[in-house]
Amino acid sequence: MLVLRMQRCATAWLLLTALAGALACNASSDRVQQTPRSVEAPTPSQVGTLADESQPDAVRDSWDVILMDDKRVGYDHKTERTETRDGRTVRRTEAETRMLIKRFGETVELLNRYTSLETPEGELLAFTSEGLPADSVGEVHDGTLTIETTSAGNKAVRSLDWPDDAGGFFAEDQSLRGRPMQPGETRTLRFLQPAFNTLGTEELTAGDYEPTELPSGAQDLLRIESRLTIDGSDQPVTATHWADRQGEVLKTVLPAMQLTFYRATEAEATATAAEAPLDLGVSSVVPLAQPFHSARQSHRAVYRLELTDGNPAAAFPTCATQQPRATGPHTAELTVTSLDPQSPPAEIGPAAPPSPDDRGPNSLIQSDDPAIVAMSREAAGAKKSPLAKALALERYVHEHIREKNFSITFASAAEVAKQMSGDCSEHAVLLAALARAAEIPARAAVGLVYAPSENGFAYHMWNELFIDGRWVPLDATLGQGRVGADHLKLADSNLHDATGLVSFLPVVEVLGKLKIELVAAD
Repeated sequence: MLVLRMQRCATAWLLLTALAGALACNASSDRVQQTPRSVEAPTPSQVGTLADESQPDAVRDSWDVILMDDKRVGYDHKTERTETRDGRTVRRTEAETRMLIKRFGETVELLNRYTSLETPEGELLAFTSEGLPADSVGEVHDGTLTIETTSAGNKAVRSLDWPDDAGGFFAEDQSLRGRPMQPGETRTLRFLQPAFNTLGTEELTAGDYEPTELPSGAQDLLRIESRLTIDGSDQPVTATHWADRQGEVLKTVLPAMQLTFYRATEAEATATAAEAPLDLGVSSVVPLAQPFHSARQSHRAVYRLELTDGNPAAAFPTCATQQPRATGPHTAELTVTSLDPQSPPAEIGPAAPPSPDDRGPNSLIQSDDPAIVAMSREAAGAKKSPLAKALALERYVHEHIREKNFSITFASAAEVAKQMSGDCSEHAVLLAALARAAEIPARAAVGLVYAPSENGFAYHMWNELFIDGRWVPLDATLGQGRVGADHLKLADSNLHDATGLVSFLPVVEVLGKLKIELVAAD
């Protein structure tokens, strides 16, 4: 991925860093070297009635510096205005988060913009979001939030029951400022999560005031622990805030991503170095003590896992290709078996059947797009069986995405079909779209794969296609017709609009905290 203080630690930022940075896709044994190139920021769109209101007057303006691994990577800017809409006073809050990172030497700019339009009491009226994974606009009418999501010109509309007490993107910030927490107080908030476009529940627990280091010097600030759970996921995301006596949060730390946000002036916040200082691709690799020879051809491998803050047996799900076994509170043994697509289905056993969302199009996997349908037919050729078609589609994606690069951060299938470039996520969304166009249910899987050039495990995305009553893993980035025992799965998702990305939150919780030891392989 979604979270926490929207202007400092939005769920969208979690998602982007997890998928755009941590999903490094360093899957080939000889990494393709590309010349780093700049990425132009998107132009703000004018969405619905939100763009046509009377001239607002700014009432609040704040800037925050963003650090990752103690390195400056960007800033967050938030502006709050009042204006008149339909004859009544409303509050418009806008935020822009801009980051500059590297992924295996290639510079990537991450830019997200959010707008939330509310009554002065915090009742959500409408919102917009721009950036990954898609642009969205939503409005609340009669207890229903209607959301229109657009990606590569393709639109999808869905509705969400909207509770009266739920807030917009910035509900946490507004709650803390409107009624500052006191030591020992607890508070629960329900509000819209950016990028996921769904509700989340945040539990806030205030500790006591304590000396807190800031670039401007130490201040006595209230420590507030945050635990947020997004609807559709049981994976909580935690953070710590430090707020002054007016409820203004001046510092936030997100341990899962080693992110720190602190209040600054505009000059300080925008003084980001022209060259991205942090290579998130390299820093997210989980190293091995010894090389994993013939990893791609491995049929079975046993790993010893250690998670410094969590249970790896719970983080890595049981499925047809892997079985975790807890060996301690923070350790586990993971046995991974390569599934040969040509093996009899009876050897694997039945699997959970695909849902309609595994079969149909959405704003990220546009399997009904005419270009996608034509490409699917071309790739499948005269193949008749679902398995033969699936293998042909995997090979087609592998061979036709010729420009392998890390500067694209999560394009939709329709965009990939036009550009035919990208990394593992672009391979995965295109293969999923081609498969669904061929009436083969498909989803994306995310986890780790062995990267020979780094002698470690890099975060990666591949596919699972439902064939002969089972989910068969295929990896178009590698194009081998099978997936070796070097693929360690964390989660899967049908990528149904932005909400499908909730399934990838387990990735965020293991980043920077996982150790892997290869015990045996054949």
